[in-house]
Amino acid sequence: MMKNIISSIVLTLIIFVPLLNAAPQSDELVVLHNVTTTEMNTIASPKEGSLVFNTDDKEIYERNATAWHLASSDGSETKIVPGNCMDITGIGTTANPYVINAASPGKSQADAGASCKQILDTGCTVPDGLYWIDPNAGSTADAYQVYCDMTNDGGGWTLVFRHDVSGGYFASDAEADSINESSPGLSTAKYSILNKIDSIKSDVPYEFRLNYPNENIRNHWKQTFDPRSGGSPTIPVAGYVAIAIDSSNNSWGGLENNSGNTFLDGSVNHSNWWYSVGSRSVYAGIGIPGPSGIAVKTVELFVR
Repeated sequence: MMKNIISSIVLTLIIFVPLLNAAPQSDELVVLHNVTTTEMNTIASPKEGSLVFNTDDKEIYERNATAWHLASSDGSETKIVPGNCMDITGIGTTANPYVINAASPGKSQADAGASCKQILDTGCTVPDGLYWIDPNAGSTADAYQVYCDMTNDGGGWTLVFRHDVSGGYFASDAEADSINESSPGLSTAKYSILNKIDSIKSDVPYEFRLNYPNENIRNHWKQTFDPRSGGSPTIPVAGYVAIAIDSSNNSWGGLENNSGNTFLDGSVNHSNWWYSVGSRSVYAGIGIPGPSGIAVKTVELFVR
């Protein structure tokens, strides 16, 4: 009797084992409830652990305590791709998980932007400070750091000149054109990358902001005239468009080359050298010929 029972069991296993390896029939499949996204989100009090198939995006969703989450896909939603405003480290494993950090373009040489304005225009959170730029948009091997003002007068400004008389005066036009290029910032007493303004500017006209930080005075304007090219035959200079001018006396009319006591000045087509940029000597025993007929100790020039 026992032998017959064992034989029957063996025979049954022989019959059903092949069936386990066979393709399932349609009526043997587990079918989830099919819903649209709207229907899924309107299910009243779904139980945690519930599964549904979303017919809109063809994905399976699982319910946790408060929301629906993807439970299956082709894997595309697990790919994390760095964007302009984030930096990602890690490989996504338990031992080395993804870490997403806030980042800004231009914060490394490899991620240099075209200009301060281009970096601002990415829409990322970009405070004032040092950034790497690569104006020729080629290999970033020749990218360099600049100071960007991202907050004043619309932001996107590149500091191209700074003079604080605590650091002395300029020995020549050449020094005023380029000095301390590797030390950009608002603490460098003598700094100039005026030799790079043609590659830094974002438009055909030069857009300048001449800033006097201690006096809270600034002139913001555009001009097509290259201020390094020579003295202007007209006042104001060619292509001058005033935008926000705090000081307009003493023949103000943009910037021109002086080739006298200073590299550039804003007393256009006049022998005076008010609004001096690149002063070679002390004025009035105080400092630099500045705006409104006063001598100042610090001047900054930005381009955009």
